[in-house]
Amino acid sequence: MAGSKRKPLSLAGVRSEEEVDKVLSNLSSSKNELENIVNLSSKSESSKKEQSKERVTFYLSSEVLEELENTYDEIRRSMPYKFKTKIKKSHLVEFAMERLLDDHNKNGRDSSLGRLIESVKRGE
Repeated sequence: MAGSKRKPLSLAGVRSEEEVDKVLSNLSSSKNELENIVNLSSKSESSKKEQSKERVTFYLSSEVLEELENTYDEIRRSMPYKFKTKIKKSHLVEFAMERLLDDHNKNGRDSSLGRLIESVKRGE
């Protein structure tokens, strides 16, 4: 969706932090993923002094960008209010890149990235 603007998160039906926490406690499978992302965010916050960040620009397809926006909004909607401001799209991109690069470093040609490189070499 080129040129489309993101829709802001709805404030309709705002719930108390306790109500949100109660609902989230019932989402056991999603809770582990949220904890991982919150932990990543906390890790990033605590390591800001130790690790400098660089501003970079990359181009993403409209489809990937839209999925990133949708996922970001979904995660924020499902998080307790006190954590909403701690998660950033940069955290999601860094998390994904760390996993991709780790997979490539461990598995080489058998990694997702290795298979992509091989398909490009073959002209697919």
